[in-house]
Amino acid sequence: MTKEEKAAYDKLRYADPVIRQQAIERARANRAKPGYNENYRAYKKNWKKQNPGKHESYTSPEQMKAYKTKYNRTEKGRLSRKQNAHKRRARIKQVTVGPVNFAKILQEAEGLCQLCFEPLSEQVHFDHIFPLAKGGSHTEDNLQATHPSCNRSKGARIAA
Repeated sequence: MTKEEKAAYDKLRYADPVIRQQAIERARANRAKPGYNENYRAYKKNWKKQNPGKHESYTSPEQMKAYKTKYNRTEKGRLSRKQNAHKRRARIKQVTVGPVNFAKILQEAEGLCQLCFEPLSEQVHFDHIFPLAKGGSHTEDNLQATHPSCNRSKGARIAA
């Protein structure tokens, strides 16, 4: 079995939530065994000796920056950056932070700005219905998809 075939097999196999959970539990149990950390460190040290220069090439600042730039240009990367920015603002305001699925919020908006009800463009902002500045939470039920201009004009007010 080639690497690609193994990767495809594993992807299908671990798509099943039960099998994925079992694998996670096995990995946790292995990490909890006495001597695991020492054995792992020894393995990594040996690998670095056998593959000089490879570790540095995998983790070089230039490669990491190129990877992050490429990832941030994807749809998943853009949503992730937005989500992290919202979480940070919410933590600073010391309000409730819950899991947020931005794709679900976009789908529920059905392609319309939730403030002016005009079709959304490529640029989308996620507005807090009850603003963080007023003590609102950063949760799915308090977010709506809006145009950037609509969100900025609303500011920290509660929309009527």
